[in-house]
Amino acid sequence: MVTLPKIILSNEGRILYNIPNHPLRTIKNLIENFFFNFTKFDNLNSETSIKQNFDELLVPLKHPVRDIKDTFYLHKNYIYNYNNYFENYYIPFDNINTFYKYYLVNKLLNHEKINVKRTHMTTHLPELLRKNYKNVIYTGAVYRKDEIDKYHYPIFHQTDGFLIQSNKFNVEHDLKTKLEQLIKFIFKSRNIEIKWDYNTSFPFTDPSYELYIRKVDKAGDNISSVKSYNKSVNTSSKNNNSISDNISSYYNNFNNENKWIEILGCGKIKKEVIAMSLYAKDINLIIENQLNKFDKQLLTLIDKLSNEGSDISACININLHTDAKPSTYIKTSTYIKTSTDIKTSTDIKTSTDIKTSTDIKAKTDFPFCDKNTLTKFINKLCNKVLSNKIETEINKFLNKINYEGWAFGIGLERIAMLLYNIPDIRLFWSQDERFINQFKENEINEFSLFSNYPPVIKDISFYLNNKFDETTFFQICRDIACENIELVKKIDHYYNEKTKQTSVCYRIIYRSHSQNLTHEFVNEIQNNIIQMLVKQCAVTIK
Repeated sequence: MVTLPKIILSNEGRILYNIPNHPLRTIKNLIENFFFNFTKFDNLNSETSIKQNFDELLVPLKHPVRDIKDTFYLHKNYIYNYNNYFENYYIPFDNINTFYKYYLVNKLLNHEKINVKRTHMTTHLPELLRKNYKNVIYTGAVYRKDEIDKYHYPIFHQTDGFLIQSNKFNVEHDLKTKLEQLIKFIFKSRNIEIKWDYNTSFPFTDPSYELYIRKVDKAGDNISSVKSYNKSVNTSSKNNNSISDNISSYYNNFNNENKWIEILGCGKIKKEVIAMSLYAKDINLIIENQLNKFDKQLLTLIDKLSNEGSDISACININLHTDAKPSTYIKTSTYIKTSTDIKTSTDIKTSTDIKTSTDIKAKTDFPFCDKNTLTKFINKLCNKVLSNKIETEINKFLNKINYEGWAFGIGLERIAMLLYNIPDIRLFWSQDERFINQFKENEINEFSLFSNYPPVIKDISFYLNNKFDETTFFQICRDIACENIELVKKIDHYYNEKTKQTSVCYRIIYRSHSQNLTHEFVNEIQNNIIQMLVKQCAVTIK
C-alpha cells in the first residue's frame, strides 16, 4: 500500500453530500428524486481493483487514464514496475481480442488484486449488474491526479445511473428523453438550451453522447420552454475514460449565451460490458477451450504463471524450447486482498508511507525473465490465428445475450457551480461556517463570496530534464501548499539551441478563502516547493 497525498488524506471520511444544507447534497437529492423508482447507493467503497475500474469497462490497456501519472494506485510494486508492464504486456496485448487480453492481464499480472482509488463511479456498474440490480442511481467521491486551478481538485463527486432490461426497447430514445427531463428538472425555471454531441466516445458505451447546455436571455421563459437541439456540438472527437469527466473551464462564461457547457456523458451500454459482468465464467471457458485446442502446453503454462509459487522463468524456457537460461527473480506475497462485497466508505483503511523509486527494491508481483524468452512467450500468446478464433467463438456467444440498457454520469460540482454561482471548487470543502450557513436544505440560492483576499503571485523557472514530470510537480505543490494554491500554470517554454537545454517557467497563484496570505508566509511555501522539486525531479533552478 502507498500513502495518498495529504490533501486527500485530510479530507478522507468527509462525505460532503451527507452534510445538511450542503450544495452537493441538494444536487444529489434532486437527481435521486427524479429517478425516484431507482435503487440508490451512496456508500460504495472508493478503493477498487484495476480489473473493476478499467478492465471490466473495456478501457484500453494503453489508455492514458491508466497511467500512474493520472491514477492513484495503492500498490507500490505495481507503480514501480508499471513501465515494464506497459512495454512488455500492455502494448502487445492491446492488439488482440478484447476479452482475451483482459483474461491474460488478470491471469499474468493479477489486476484483480491491485487496488486504485476509483477514477469514476462507473467502476461499480459491473458489480451491481452481478448483484442483479437493473436500475440504480449511485453517488460517490472519485479521485484523479489533476491540474491545479479553480475548477479542478483531486477529489470530486459523481452520480452515475444505469437501466438494463432483458427485453428489447428503444435505448437511445429512452436515455435522451429521461436526461433532457432531468436537466429541466434540475435547472427548473432557468433559461437554458440543450444540445447533444454525438461526436464522442466512451470505452463502455456505444453509441455515446454528451449533453451540453447554455444560458439564454429571454424574459418569461420557464421549464416548459427549455429548448432541445438534436444536433452535434462542433467539437473534436474525444475518447474519454469516464462518463462524467472533470469540470469544464467554461464556468466563467456561463452568462455568455454563446458558450456551451458539457454537463454529462451517457450512452448505450456495450454488450461486451454486459457479457464481462454477467457471463465472465462462460467467456473464460471459451477462451480456455480455444487455448487448449491451439496449444495445450500454453494453457498449462498460463495457469502456472498465475500461480504465485511457480518458477515462472523456468516454465517459460521449457515450454518455448529456448536455450535461454532461467533468470533469477524475487517473489513477493504482498498482494492486496480484495472482497467481492461492496463496502461502505467507513471500511477504507489508511495506507502506509510511499517511498521514492530509489527506496523501493526491485521486486514485483510477476517475476521477470530474460527479455528474449519473455518476447517469445508474449508473441505466442498474441498469435493472430488464436486471437481471431477466440473472437469468432465469443461473438457467437454475444449474439445470444438479450440484455441491453443505458448508463450516464454527471459531476455534482459542475452542476452546483453553475446553479449556485460558486467560483472555486475548493469552497465545497470549506469548513468556514460562512460557507455552509448560506444554504438551506434542498434550496438553491446565489452564493455570496464571503472573502476576497488578494492573490500572491510567484514564478518559478528551471531547466528540464528526463526526470521532470508535471503531475509530480502539481502533487508537490498540493502537498506543501494544501488549500492555499489557486492556480499553477506554465507561462513560458524556451529551448536554447546553443546549450541544448530547455527551460520552463510556472506561475503559481496563492490565495486562501479563509485568511490573508502574507509574502513571508508564501515565500516559505515557495521555498519548500523548490526544495522538494529539486529533490524529486533533480531540476536546475534558474
